[in-house]
Amino acid sequence: MDKDQYDQAATVFSPDGRVYQVEYAREAIKKGGLAMAMVFDKGILFSIDKSIYSPLMEEDHIEKLFKVTDRIGAAASGLIADARVLVDILREKAQEERLQYGMDPDLKTLVMWVSRICEVYTRYEGVRPFGTALIIGGGDGGGFHLYETDPSGVFQERRATAIGRGSKTAISILETEHRSDMTRKEALDLTFRVLKETFAERPQDIPKGEEFHVLSESGFEEITFSEELERFQELVRGLSEEVGPPKDDRNNEKRKDP
Repeated sequence: MDKDQYDQAATVFSPDGRVYQVEYAREAIKKGGLAMAMVFDKGILFSIDKSIYSPLMEEDHIEKLFKVTDRIGAAASGLIADARVLVDILREKAQEERLQYGMDPDLKTLVMWVSRICEVYTRYEGVRPFGTALIIGGGDGGGFHLYETDPSGVFQERRATAIGRGSKTAISILETEHRSDMTRKEALDLTFRVLKETFAERPQDIPKGEEFHVLSESGFEEITFSEELERFQELVRGLSEEVGPPKDDRNNEKRKDP
């Protein structure tokens, strides 16, 4: 049997033990906008790429960072419609935990729950794996924690991670330069460096397509005006001129990451 006879459903293993539908879902994630997060000494810094490739698009309508509770957020890449479904599941579970126990939900419990849903969608006929990955971060009495989910249902706790277009380069930099005791400014500087290094892999992006959010003890805060952000925007404008306009063959990829 050839490959085409093994990739018709997520319930079929190939002779070498692969589930092609899950691998295809991961490919959809790789084509999505870059989403990144890292733990620093007093919180978590999220960076998302909205991939605003047309001046006709309403920036505020594009949502890739989702607030689950006041102290838990999720950044997504891949098929954002799938991500919204999983985020709704997270929100419902969080409300259920709060009503049942009278306290904020446990982050790992939420991650395990949504990962279980992802895994279920890999072993039943008539469904497909979710074509999205989530970076879920939150704080509790033990500090701040980050988890990354996968369409297979696997999840991992990380101190820093990235998903989407350019994530391989981003993770390579984070592995060598990230520290959990970094200050907020150091985390921002590292984020800007990663975005600079990955710019050539995503030349359709423009400065206002980047968004930065900080989750701290006081809750969520979007970084809108700062010397660091202005410096980054100037840097990206210069890189945009060097790289030039996006190629036409990226149109199909853009449609997959609205």
